[in-house]
Amino acid sequence: MLKSVFLKTLKDFINPSIYFAVGIFLISVIVMYVIAEIPLEEFQEILGDLPRIITAFVGGHGGIDLTSVEGVLNTDVFTIIAPLIVIGLGVFSGMNATAIEEERKTLEIILSLPIGRKRFLIEKMLSLIFKVSLIGLIFWMSFLFSALIFDLDLSYFNLAAICFNLSLLGITFGLFSVALGTITSNSNVMFSISSIVAVVSYLIFTLAPLFDKISFTKYFSVFFYYKGSDPLVNGFHDWHWIIFLMLISFFSLFSLIKWEIKDLS
Repeated sequence: MLKSVFLKTLKDFINPSIYFAVGIFLISVIVMYVIAEIPLEEFQEILGDLPRIITAFVGGHGGIDLTSVEGVLNTDVFTIIAPLIVIGLGVFSGMNATAIEEERKTLEIILSLPIGRKRFLIEKMLSLIFKVSLIGLIFWMSFLFSALIFDLDLSYFNLAAICFNLSLLGITFGLFSVALGTITSNSNVMFSISSIVAVVSYLIFTLAPLFDKISFTKYFSVFFYYKGSDPLVNGFHDWHWIIFLMLISFFSLFSLIKWEIKDLS
């Protein structure tokens, strides 16, 4: 008999977590090798001539910086690649929490066991938080270890700051997806809405600061609170993480309330 949805979900994640760990470590080794062995400063001059709108889209609102370890990591890893991984994992886990279970017709079987609706959803959300946090930890350990291998100067504290924000970003989108699942049982709709919100949020963060009249809209993007203070250079921000905790709390509470009254027939 199924006794813990949380433990069952984590058990199912063992093999994927190994694949994630190997893939992220390989990315870190490749990136750190390039930083250590290739004079990227020469490419900086070429890229500096590109239109600012392109450099902002690729490297974030700070543009492309290949003159430092932090600059390369910001440009090549923590602006697009890393967010894609954690947001993708978070959204998929959020979809799997309710909608995919409904589509597979397994939800009725699970809820027929003595675990209750509320406990089911709480354990699903806790497993999502754990999985995304684990990926954030893997990013931190992989890039820290790779920096040591290639003798590169990289602050473990600042790296922890960007990876912490990365985890919060993925958890926020994951719980947003869970909240959508309490409204609709269509996983395609959930994925589409989550993807659109993520893309629009990224575009606002990267492009809005380029235009004075709409630059204020960057504060409506979760990417601003993820990377707007440049944590890889400046470390933990005083309050940006609070915005994430507020969103996480809201989506969690909303999901629990809607889930209790949702018609599953």
